[in-house]
Amino acid sequence: MKPTKIRKKNLIVSYKNLTPELLELLKQTYPEGYKDYIQRFEKPNGETIFVVPIETEDTCYMVKMEVKIFLIVMLVKMLG
Repeated sequence: MKPTKIRKKNLIVSYKNLTPELLELLKQTYPEGYKDYIQRFEKPNGETIFVVPIETEDTCYMVKMEVKIFLIVMLVKMLG
């Protein structure tokens, strides 16, 4: 008998709407910061957003970052 693979939910959640538990998970997942993990993501409606992935046992979250935050992170990254 094959083991059953549980499919995780995929959710996009804004950084400003993170629960305290998800905020803590984000900090634990990226203790050195998440600037190198920001991904560009295109939604089905064509809108481009910038996200950082985090996972729980049953859900894959794409944490939506505000464009201003992304631009600041990229500037810091370029300036070293």
